[in-house]
Amino acid sequence: TEADVEFAHCDSFVDSDDVTEWCDHVTSSASVFFVATRHDAYAKFPYPPNSVVIDPFGFVTVSEDVVLVRPGRKVREL
Repeated sequence: TEADVEFAHCDSFVDSDDVTEWCDHVTSSASVFFVATRHDAYAKFPYPPNSVVIDPFGFVTVSEDVVLVRPGRKVREL
């Protein structure tokens, strides 16, 4: 933790090809996710409801109950 903020890190290329164990840890409650690398493992990751996903690469797919932020891209009104 830094400044009393819990932090979890996963790199599917370095830590493991399977992110299942990490998924079990982080999918238990809403969180903020920053996708720092374009790994296929995160494209359809089961992000918990009410989470925020920051995806600078623009490749992540999320459910309707997750907020997706793509920095540097225009927001399209629906």
